[in-house]
Amino acid sequence: MTIAEGRALVTAVRKHRCIFQAGTQARSMRLDMWASEFLRSGGLGKIEKVVASNYMGPARRTPTATQPVPQEMNWDQWCNQAELVPHDPSLYHGCGKWGPWSAYDGGGSSWGVTGWGSHSYDAVQAALGTDDSGPSYPMSPVTMRYANGTILEMNLPRQRGPVWGAIFIGQKGKVEINRNRCVSNPSGLVASQPKVFYAQGGADTRPHIENWIECLRTRRQPRADVETAHRSATICHLVNVARDTGRCLRWNPDREMFVGDDEANRHPSVTRPRREGYELPKIT
Repeated sequence: MTIAEGRALVTAVRKHRCIFQAGTQARSMRLDMWASEFLRSGGLGKIEKVVASNYMGPARRTPTATQPVPQEMNWDQWCNQAELVPHDPSLYHGCGKWGPWSAYDGGGSSWGVTGWGSHSYDAVQAALGTDDSGPSYPMSPVTMRYANGTILEMNLPRQRGPVWGAIFIGQKGKVEINRNRCVSNPSGLVASQPKVFYAQGGADTRPHIENWIECLRTRRQPRADVETAHRSATICHLVNVARDTGRCLRWNPDREMFVGDDEANRHPSVTRPRREGYELPKIT
């Protein structure tokens, strides 16, 4: 929901020594793993720019006519940390229901920035090797810069760009990673990629689940550990803050706060009030 909530989750997982795997299954896809390692190891030379899709942000909801709460339902608990609004079945679970609204998500319907956007930006983080960090300079609603100078542009049309990945531009050419797909210009750059075929029906998620189960046994960190997930989600939240403020910002990924900008630090994507009984736990 917020950057503060993500950090609280990381702290809780570490304190209780949980094995946490986020559902960014491309982290366990053989071709995506190869492509990310290829870029991290210098296959493109210095990566100067990354281009990703421009995903939708959240919207404000207009209340609808109230309906009686079903006897078997705890509506207060369903609303959870958000405002207790009149009962509305349109907020039930399902694609396009509660996901688009700012009180419940950061734009989490399929084309939302915290929906498929989280997969795309996670692919960027994996290829840049920045799982414990992220961009430092959200310069505009669709442009960010990492501390090493790499530019991340989110300006591709959503339905024509690499929906679950990104295009990486470096000294030696371009590489596009898009979940089980890796192409390059010049084409010979990725000629040594593994030949992988995934059947339909969820087979592409199996290695990710297997990695999680294996880590439960070995107590090693899984490929999409809680810190990894939190840092990728943070980029989605930074997009929403940059859109709303409309100005250049400076983000400190170590302290997880904006430098010299109290207004940006109060943005509901960073932290927000929670209803009594649903506060974030105090974890030390």
